[in-house]
Amino acid sequence: LPLRVRARYKGASCGRASGKSHFFAEEAVEAMVRDPSLRFACIREVQRSLRYSAKSTVELKIRQLGVAHLFEVLEREIRRVGGTGVMIFEGMQDHTADSIKSLEGFGRAWVEDAQSISDRSLHLLIPTIRTPEAEIWFSWNPDQPADPVEAFFKQVPSPGPHVYTTYRDNPFCPAVMRTEAARMQAADAEAYEHIWEGGYFLGGNGRVYSNFLNRPYPVGNVDESVTDTSAELLVGMDFNVNPMSAVVGVRAVDELLVLDALEIQ
Repeated sequence: LPLRVRARYKGASCGRASGKSHFFAEEAVEAMVRDPSLRFACIREVQRSLRYSAKSTVELKIRQLGVAHLFEVLEREIRRVGGTGVMIFEGMQDHTADSIKSLEGFGRAWVEDAQSISDRSLHLLIPTIRTPEAEIWFSWNPDQPADPVEAFFKQVPSPGPHVYTTYRDNPFCPAVMRTEAARMQAADAEAYEHIWEGGYFLGGNGRVYSNFLNRPYPVGNVDESVTDTSAELLVGMDFNVNPMSAVVGVRAVDELLVLDALEIQ
């Protein structure tokens, strides 16, 4: 319901099977049914193939809503029969400051997989979608707290409604997905939190210090009494996780004394 009110910016971030893509696809079709002149852009950071875009979901909603007679589905776009409306599918990395002007007449933009959208792309897109009633929708599965879309919706005051949902909030979630979620929750709690609950990606099992925040320092004995500044300083770092992990210590006679352990954002 918060996403059905008039707002320039709307966001939905959540885990798998939460229904956000189906919701926005249905909203898009309904908006184009109401306004035959509406021009709609479905945006991704990289659009290598329409196979991985929202196009198939939009086509499904057109059929489910019984409005196929109002749309002409072409290979690369969907046109509104009886009007000038059109839905296109674009990758922001294909645009420059000049080429993005081709979207100036569009009244809606839906940014899919918005966790991947860059600062550059946001700065190009936002001032371009600017018709009087223009709206920009964002849907994403959270990845990192520093992602531009996360920062955008954490502004104070908020730019618009931002809804968090999971598969548990989706009454249309298939039973097989609920089973998969339960299986992963039992097998890998950290992966479950990221994939199904919309938590940030912390590294994953099998990587060094993947559960760093939830366990003691990984090696040696913490010794805050070491004061010999001439001792050999050792730094161990793991670059294969985000946030990156580091362990700082000194070499003693027969052991490594850990001075500190930290995560670097």
